[in-house]
Amino acid sequence: MSGRQPVKLLFVVGMHRSGTSALCAALQAAGFSFGDKLLAAQAGVNEEGVWEDADVVALNDALLNAVNNTWYTPDESLGDVDWSAGQFAHHRRAAVDILQRGFGGPQAAVKDPRFCLTLPFWLGCCVEIGISVRVCVIGRAPVEIARSLEKRDGFPLGYGLRLVAAYQRGVESNIPPGTPRTTFDELLADPAAALAQLELDGSNPSQEPDFKGALRAGLRHHKAVPDDDILSNPISGESELLRLEQALEERYPSGTTLRDFARAL
Repeated sequence: MSGRQPVKLLFVVGMHRSGTSALCAALQAAGFSFGDKLLAAQAGVNEEGVWEDADVVALNDALLNAVNNTWYTPDESLGDVDWSAGQFAHHRRAAVDILQRGFGGPQAAVKDPRFCLTLPFWLGCCVEIGISVRVCVIGRAPVEIARSLEKRDGFPLGYGLRLVAAYQRGVESNIPPGTPRTTFDELLADPAAALAQLELDGSNPSQEPDFKGALRAGLRHHKAVPDDDILSNPISGESELLRLEQALEERYPSGTTLRDFARAL
């Protein structure tokens, strides 16, 4: 095995536009490494970078493609996929190669929103080669995520919200019991407290992390008005997910959402 293999690998899990990149910036300030194969920053989207390993993203896309899905069209069949099946043998070999070359140091993290959908595959590979793992989750109000997807990808609001629900279904099904969570609001309000909530203390406690430099002002572009609306609050747990799905059926029926998506195309 490569000497760069992490002693314990942290999987950062959360929907696209939910604050995963901001969390990774805070994690780097606290001493975590993400490797040297990161995707480039995206102007007007993630100026500081997306913190995603290019090989991990490519493999996750290949996994989804193998079961007739994409990151923007996940369906319920993903919940029934047996990622240990023989059809994924070459994907597992590729994942083992990625995991063994490591992510830059012993205190390493890896992030890709697609982990919401493929995490069991990666956890199984880690077990296979003896890498100790931990998982953390960050959430954000569904309407904020959908507005951000609308701006970045042109997805109609109803489609973005249904995409949030699909990813959240993956989170609730795939993360280990007791996985710690935080929210985008909590992270921006107090990064140190958010990392403590995630049971992450970094690798260089002798040096005070520069969270202010890592999380620049103006990082947030969409803010929901706090109220009792399920769309305006981060989703955590099966009961809240069911409420979200019910609200979407009432406010954004499938037929209307498909028509809006067709018009957008």
